[in-house]
Amino acid sequence: MHKRPAWLWGIVLSAALLSALAFVLWRQGARRQPERSAVLPRAQSQCNLFARWLEDERVLAVTQDWSLLNTSEDTWPDVRLQFPANAYRTEELSPAASDDAFERSFPAGFSPGGMTLMYASVNGALQLPAYADESGQLAVFDVSVSPGESVSLSCRYLLSFPQGLHRFGEDGMALRLCRALAAPAVWQDGAWHTGEQPGVGDGWYAPLLDYSYSVEVPAGFFVSAPGCSGSKGRFSGFLPSADSLNLIIWKGSPVVRTDHCGGGKLTVAGLDRSLVSGVFSRFKKALEALSALYGACPMEEVCVCALPSFEDGSAYPGLIVLSDAPVSSDAALSADQLYWAARQWFASPFRTDGSLEGWLPAALSEWAAQQAMLKADGRQAFAYRKEAFVDEAMRENLHLTLTPGSPLSWFPDSAALDALQRGRGCAWLYAVDTMTEGRLNGFLKGLAEAKAGGPLSGRDFLDALKRYFSMDFEPLYEDYIHTYIF
Repeated sequence: MHKRPAWLWGIVLSAALLSALAFVLWRQGARRQPERSAVLPRAQSQCNLFARWLEDERVLAVTQDWSLLNTSEDTWPDVRLQFPANAYRTEELSPAASDDAFERSFPAGFSPGGMTLMYASVNGALQLPAYADESGQLAVFDVSVSPGESVSLSCRYLLSFPQGLHRFGEDGMALRLCRALAAPAVWQDGAWHTGEQPGVGDGWYAPLLDYSYSVEVPAGFFVSAPGCSGSKGRFSGFLPSADSLNLIIWKGSPVVRTDHCGGGKLTVAGLDRSLVSGVFSRFKKALEALSALYGACPMEEVCVCALPSFEDGSAYPGLIVLSDAPVSSDAALSADQLYWAARQWFASPFRTDGSLEGWLPAALSEWAAQQAMLKADGRQAFAYRKEAFVDEAMRENLHLTLTPGSPLSWFPDSAALDALQRGRGCAWLYAVDTMTEGRLNGFLKGLAEAKAGGPLSGRDFLDALKRYFSMDFEPLYEDYIHTYIF
């Protein structure tokens, strides 16, 4: 038998060591990647988006292509797209220019924004739409679609950003593109339903789509969005089963921290390193507490961006925008961060009419946040939050025609909105939990896992409660949510 040279044994040994090292690293990586028990299903309709920021022209050039499947039993008489950015054209219509948000949204005074449609086609044929309103927020395409058939739409347009701190706006730090991209209308109960752009709250209403997207930006810019990756001016990603795609385009390179937690991925971006570290620590704790109660986060990635904003925070599918302004109370900040995190379980994965039933995701998310606070921070912090946000809301005297189920356009300001939708809406859930002897969390865990990726209305929720508990919650629902006293 021939002896192998020493150098050959060295190669064999090195290869074995490398294989062993690779196996160890793979096992460690596998342990760091928690198993997901609640992944959003793929939607039956899709949107492909390409966007490029044109620095000289100060506009975002956008191309969107949709493939929309008619899953209803009705023939669509036409197809409708919402152009929400056009609500920002005038001070009269802009949701950022309401009395409640004007000064915080526009520190330097009102600034308009909007979109300019350059091209549109239906099933490959050029067709410029008619508009159902004077503001240009609702475009109507002349094509009928039978049940079970699909239609292809394509639009190219330019977005000009308001100079301000609203969800659609630009300042020296970033471009905010939240609830501003074109989106289809919702066909429901034999008619088209569209999302209102009220001055209070977020009245968004759009179907769930799979979003594939690509964004080109100048050198040195950075893009934050769920599922996003890239560098050197090119960023792309995929967001399944969402009612909107929302982006933050940073005019520079933010500090970024990322890790796996809560059954998914958490990414935090901001310009202040210590702020990013604190936000990351708190949201990681929040996601872990929520996932322990309600299963893995339905959104595969939660991306948190800390930057100047007109409000303390807001949540969209897979994206949370958090104000980077200093806060006076760590406890208040922690509680609100839990609420925005909880919306990734009970708002973002569903299609709910934001104008007429915004109370449902708000109340569910506030309930889940308080349950997670009890688990993560203890009974004292939980009791303080419940007293300040739920018990106080039940004692507060508000206009007697307002209930949690009132349309958003009825609310005078965000304080009344929160007191009713989150406060009294959450109080209803406490009453349901009492009636069911503390079993509401078990029901909500099943709801989050089974219903995510589909529509969720108040009626859907009541019917699911009745099936699960074999109890009639209608009187309680009418008493807390839909009682009008004139």
